[in-house]
Amino acid sequence: MRIVVAGMPGVKTQRTLTNVEEAVSKFDDEIEVEWKQYPFKGAVQGGVHTPSVLIDSRIMVSGRIPSLHELSIWITDGLEN
Repeated sequence: MRIVVAGMPGVKTQRTLTNVEEAVSKFDDEIEVEWKQYPFKGAVQGGVHTPSVLIDSRIMVSGRIPSLHELSIWITDGLEN
């Protein structure tokens, strides 16, 4: 599984990245987390607001910070598929 956080440097992007890393740490599986500094990459893939979170190239949230609960659900669903 690959999770990408897209957004410019700032508080919202950093908090999103922190939440993603914390949620990922609760799983034993190999999950790759990457930060894309260029929001235009997210826009090309359909996201128009930052921060955005993409899981396996699918936009899960755009324009807000996802909660740990949301992230855990998305990761669990992704691992089950």
